[in-house]
Amino acid sequence: MKKIIYTILTAIFMLASPTFALAKEKLYVINSGSTGGSFNAIMSAYVAELKDKYDVTYVQAKGCTKTKQILEKVQGSKAFYISQGIKAALDPKCDSFVPTAENIVHSHVKFGMLFARKGAVLDLKAGNIKIAYNSTPNKVWLEKMESALSAKSPNTHVLYKNSTAVVLAVLNGETDLGYVNTTPKVFKNKDKLAGVYSLNPEGDSGVPPLNSLVKFEGSEYGQVDNFLTQGFNEQELAEFRKQILDIHNTDNNLSAYFKKAQGTSVTISLPKEKAVEIAQHYVNIWRN
Repeated sequence: MKKIIYTILTAIFMLASPTFALAKEKLYVINSGSTGGSFNAIMSAYVAELKDKYDVTYVQAKGCTKTKQILEKVQGSKAFYISQGIKAALDPKCDSFVPTAENIVHSHVKFGMLFARKGAVLDLKAGNIKIAYNSTPNKVWLEKMESALSAKSPNTHVLYKNSTAVVLAVLNGETDLGYVNTTPKVFKNKDKLAGVYSLNPEGDSGVPPLNSLVKFEGSEYGQVDNFLTQGFNEQELAEFRKQILDIHNTDNNLSAYFKKAQGTSVTISLPKEKAVEIAQHYVNIWRN
């Protein structure tokens, strides 16, 4: 009898003790962008909110190739990562990062913008304008724009490592214009910067649409950043989506970021089927 009582007391002690508390489930959060760009800011904010529920390891994996390698390495564990839709459409190294009902959490839909220093008077059709950009897909897009503009003198495109560097290039006068896929950093510096043209066909916060100046394939295309998973079954994914929705509905750095992201929207509050439809649409339009 004493042995039974001792066993029960031992079990109670083990359950009550923090040492023997159930371990948190492992979650790898992967940033596929640069450490200085908006992807890192977003994923870092997710890590801050998720670490109470999961044993989070945050992994920096600039580019699709390294992201693939990490996902293969942690196969069997849960992973949460971000993927740029335009790269999934145009870059063969990223073509496996397609949003599906089995992997999607949500998407961030956005429209790119050309911007300049406040008060600058620039004529894209006249040319001789230096434009900062930060990725191969954006280079392709700028080349399409130049072809449609038929500027009197060619404009120059200058590659920078990320969107922060693009904004700084314009602020510092290294370039006349910048092109970014999303606008928070532009509006954050609205005392020094101003939007010139938006890819949103309806314009964005007073910034005129690019198609009012020139029209070409892609002049009014939105883009999407997809938040995807690996290692979740259907029920676990549904629960994880709910956790992410709760994060977006709570006051924190992440929700503050998206509230300030003018001209953009997130799909986390939508049913999964609708979220998949929107995500796939904004990937597939860039395949044409």
